[in-house]
Amino acid sequence: MQSVIILAAENKKLRAANKKVKKKRQKKKSYISKGGVLSALEVQEAQREVVIEEEVRNQAIKQLGQLRRIRAPRKCNICKSLEYIARTCLERQ
Repeated sequence: MQSVIILAAENKKLRAANKKVKKKRQKKKSYISKGGVLSALEVQEAQREVVIEEEVRNQAIKQLGQLRRIRAPRKCNICKSLEYIARTCLERQ
């Protein structure tokens, strides 16, 4: 009988804590250093703007050809010679 009473008391505490957490989740606001409070919609709009800016920047970079990587010349991992690779190295035994 005592365990039932203890469990009921724990349930009440957990339900109260759960209500507090739900209330906190409903207040979707972010604080920024000097601008005050932003609502969830304002944050989402700001994130969309950042994503759009990144896409525009990436498209510009692609058009300029700056994303192309230039490979380093092949070299031997054993003797570091640029004339051949490790598979055909003369120092390999």
